[in-house]
Amino acid sequence: MSSEKSRHAVFKGSLALALLLSISYAASALASPAENETRQAEALTEQGQALVEQGNYPAAIARFSKAIDLDPSWAMSYRFRGNANYLSGDYTKAVADCSKAIELDPKHPFSYVIRGKAEGSLGQFQVAMDDFSKAIELDPKYVLGYYNRANGYRNLRQYQKAIDDCSKAIELDPKYVAAYVLRGRAYLPLREYQKALDDGSRAIELDPKNSFGYSCRGEAYLSLGELQEAVDDCTRAIELDPKNMLGYANRGAANGRLGEYEKAVNDCSKAIELDPKNAFAYGIRGAVYVRLRLYAKGVDDCTKAIELDPKNTLAYANRGDARISLRQYEKAVDDCTKAIELDPKNALAYANRGNAIGWLGQNDKAVDDCSKAIELDPKNAFAYAIRGAAHFTLGEYKRWSMTAHKPSSWTPRTPLPTAIAVPPADG
Repeated sequence: MSSEKSRHAVFKGSLALALLLSISYAASALASPAENETRQAEALTEQGQALVEQGNYPAAIARFSKAIDLDPSWAMSYRFRGNANYLSGDYTKAVADCSKAIELDPKHPFSYVIRGKAEGSLGQFQVAMDDFSKAIELDPKYVLGYYNRANGYRNLRQYQKAIDDCSKAIELDPKYVAAYVLRGRAYLPLREYQKALDDGSRAIELDPKNSFGYSCRGEAYLSLGELQEAVDDCTRAIELDPKNMLGYANRGAANGRLGEYEKAVNDCSKAIELDPKNAFAYGIRGAVYVRLRLYAKGVDDCTKAIELDPKNTLAYANRGDARISLRQYEKAVDDCTKAIELDPKNALAYANRGNAIGWLGQNDKAVDDCSKAIELDPKNAFAYAIRGAAHFTLGEYKRWSMTAHKPSSWTPRTPLPTAIAVPPADG
């Protein structure tokens, strides 16, 4: 009897389990179309992300698009497709995708960061900065928000703000290599070269295979006048990443200042090949052409640098130098004046303008400009030479004699530019 009761209990339990399974199956069957599509969308999005990490952006975009077709309400697919579109260079589509992601999920900071990066690449700088700030507002500990806003500030030449945001990113993540590189490069235009050098060294310490750490430190060495160290670091950067445009551009500047003009031209040409919009590389190559007495080529390259970066002070100063040699004195004065307006501490521009004004017979003004150049750079032999010539022409022979005895081993005529370049958006 007990055995029969036991079998009955088992039967009842099995029946209950079967009933439960059938109810569960029925519920699953009823809900499966939407649930299955969601699960498929999730799987496609995961596949798309894996493809992004592999650098296969077209395939990734196809996966994200399929996921969106299956579930148009899922913000993540739009967000990730926006990122893939950004990485593939389709900035307009990236903005559209991230805007849709924000419409569906307005509180996710990553959507704002990617949209801001795409907007910056489209030249919409203030809108981009607003998006980076919104990401930080949503998450005050969001490292990517601070880093990308810092990059935006640097491109807007608001260097101290860029440094402050990088410092915040480093405070939040002390091992964030890119923030050290970016902060180091923001120190350079402020002439805080040792700090730039320290940040480059810290980036290398954290990641010895990070090519941008070496190109950052190389740029700092270049600005400090430690030219062979600059060449060595930039060469290492290029070895680690043969597409490191900054490595070629800064090595070109160092080689030019070392008198290795052919190497400088080759390096700058490679930088331009990698980034045809690199104003700094055109400016350096233009300056080197002037040293090679290829004045027309120098004017062309400096003009291109100015076209790409209208605030490139050294391109104006070096184009002015080339135009003096071409006897285009009025144009040379205009170029040097523009350089001084952009950078009132540009000794090269004052010396070159003094030279051009001297050729125009305005020797009093030539003396004034060269005196200002000497005040800014007391070892500028070229400025002393031009001022001496102006004093002689004015009949001020005693002053000319004093100038003539200045050491001839001081800094050469119109030195090549140091490395204060505007980086690529994600450099």
